[in-house]
Amino acid sequence: MKTKFSLLLLGLGIILLTVGVNGGCGQGQVSSSPWTQYTTSDGLVGNYVTDVAVDSADNIWVAVRGYAGGSARGGVSKFDGNKWTKYTSTEVYSDCVRSIAVDSGNDIWAGTDDGVVRFSNGTWTRIGLFGKDIWSVAIDNSSNKWFGTSNGLVKHDGSSWVTYTTSEGLVNNDINYIVVDGSNNLWIGTVGGVSKFDGSSNWTNYTTNEGLIGNYVKAIVIDESNNKWFGSSTYNEKKISRLNGNTWTYYGSSEGFLDGDEYWVFSGAIDDNGNVWFGTADGAFKFDGTNFTRYVFAESEYGESRDLIWAMAVDSDNNKWFGTGGGGVLKYIGD
Repeated sequence: MKTKFSLLLLGLGIILLTVGVNGGCGQGQVSSSPWTQYTTSDGLVGNYVTDVAVDSADNIWVAVRGYAGGSARGGVSKFDGNKWTKYTSTEVYSDCVRSIAVDSGNDIWAGTDDGVVRFSNGTWTRIGLFGKDIWSVAIDNSSNKWFGTSNGLVKHDGSSWVTYTTSEGLVNNDINYIVVDGSNNLWIGTVGGVSKFDGSSNWTNYTTNEGLIGNYVKAIVIDESNNKWFGSSTYNEKKISRLNGNTWTYYGSSEGFLDGDEYWVFSGAIDDNGNVWFGTADGAFKFDGTNFTRYVFAESEYGESRDLIWAMAVDSDNNKWFGTGGGGVLKYIGD
């Protein structure tokens, strides 16, 4: 069934509705104490957040997209637990930062609509892939950097660049997201399915023909049991595919996830308690292995949805950080 919520806006604060779900939507309860919201009023460079990363010192790094022809600006922001530091479009060479990652040396790698930039020793530097949209950045266990573009997968080993496309085995050249598993395999979500790549020559592709619920994949989560969770943007009732070895399991409204066929999955994360989180166009969902719990937020003062969760990250204290489409960053300290 469809459950509607009355959302209340108080200044720049949020009102949170937490809804426990087991095969359907339960009764909403209002709570705000576990949540903190950060916007441009707090020092964020912009409120449309496309990606979030955490470095080894627990600094939060946020990629922000500006609006073409609008007053909202993009760039990168860093939060050290007390204050935000802004890096504007002038410093990061773009007003549209789409993705961000941290390497083992705590250098920051950001993907923009005009290539790759790196922050090292206090300075931003343009690195390469100029003129390309960089939708995802991942760093493997050998410190290779991997970039997802609309024209294929690109590897940078520090000196050379290698591009992989459907000619080499990639399921589709238009890449949404990349994640690296414990065996250093890449899992690549595209608009046409998922590829597993060992970084050398071996590819395994998954589409709806192999059991994936939907081919447009923007979210991939790997849990502590090495299950792969794929969040699809699909009009099917089911939205999530879980791959355990060769066995597929699916989750949708009948399991308590997204009570409607019009919502899509945009992000995912796993917390220290083993809960799997998904960001959607209609709030965040937590799955504890049995039940889904839904978190729904108020809208911003400009009517831009805080329920659109583009990105997620978890810090070393198990705090969850959510990047929203217009509402800035949300921090959740609950379980």
